[in-house]
Amino acid sequence: MTEDLKIGSHENVVRIENLSAGEKNLLGFLVYAKSISSGVMFIDEPELTLHVDWQRHLLGVLREIAPDIQIFAATHAPAIWSAYPDKEVWLDQQLVI
Repeated sequence: MTEDLKIGSHENVVRIENLSAGEKNLLGFLVYAKSISSGVMFIDEPELTLHVDWQRHLLGVLREIAPDIQIFAATHAPAIWSAYPDKEVWLDQQLVI
């Protein structure tokens, strides 16, 4: 039950159901990335519920906490793809990032 799921220290507990959609989404990305030691992580439009500041830092943080995973992200967010111009992929004259 989600009502029993909490994060934080004993004095500063936050119930998961009190998090915003973006916070829940971010927490899901972080927990998943930390739970796998190697492999591939596919993320489709991670920006949908994230504040633009979180978008800027998401892939960098994921790479820090899980350095041995390969991340593929499909995004429309300039805050995400502009940080990785060397990682762009073109398919049939369409930019794929």
